[in-house]
Amino acid sequence: MEILLGLAMIGGGLVIALIVAAAMALRPGTSGVSTPRNPGREGIEASILFHVARAGGASRERALDIVRETRRAMVPVVEEIDLASWAESHRARYGPDEGKRLLEDAVRAALLTGTRLPVTQYDALVDLTFTLGFHSDVLSRLRAAHPFTYEDHARRGRPRSADRGGGAVPLFARASGPDRSVLLARLGLDREVPRSVLISVYRGLAARHHPDRFHNADVSAREEAAARFIEITDAYGKLMASTDEVDRKRKV
Repeated sequence: MEILLGLAMIGGGLVIALIVAAAMALRPGTSGVSTPRNPGREGIEASILFHVARAGGASRERALDIVRETRRAMVPVVEEIDLASWAESHRARYGPDEGKRLLEDAVRAALLTGTRLPVTQYDALVDLTFTLGFHSDVLSRLRAAHPFTYEDHARRGRPRSADRGGGAVPLFARASGPDRSVLLARLGLDREVPRSVLISVYRGLAARHHPDRFHNADVSAREEAAARFIEITDAYGKLMASTDEVDRKRKV
């Protein structure tokens, strides 16, 4: 009897151990979606696709479905990521060929939320394009292969600060993002410049590509102007935000 009791206790302990191991393998979350501590290529890509889908307004459940449809499998995702740092990691680890495949998958994922993309989602695709090391022509070719339009360019693509001369940090400024050299290149600059020059360059580019100037142009020209305006505004905002942070640290 004592032997049988001992075996039962051992069996119970094994069951408990298996339950604990299963709980540790999955972080809490609905739908049983795990969050890998050290995601590999599939995990990085799935998490980026999830981010792009969410940027288009998809619910969490729909975004997970989009990842499943795009990957043709359910891959564990990290739901809260910094897109730029994850894209930079992908670029460093897997190179341009895998990057192009990921970018096309991201466009496909975006189109699963509709062919009329909000500016926030298009901005995510622009960030992904540049951080993976590509120029805007790569995204333009994907746009030609997988046609889509933008939602309300002139109003949602233009921060009010741009009309005031760029004195404040624009709408698309973020705490982290691509390397400054990448952001400078978006503005046609190959080196660091004084703050006053940066503002002047942005004003000139913003005036040239402002969506309001293309109000009566054909659809292609309006879309091209909107895309370029978003790129330069995004880059300017991030550069100004990081410059302001450096200035604040110097004053402390």
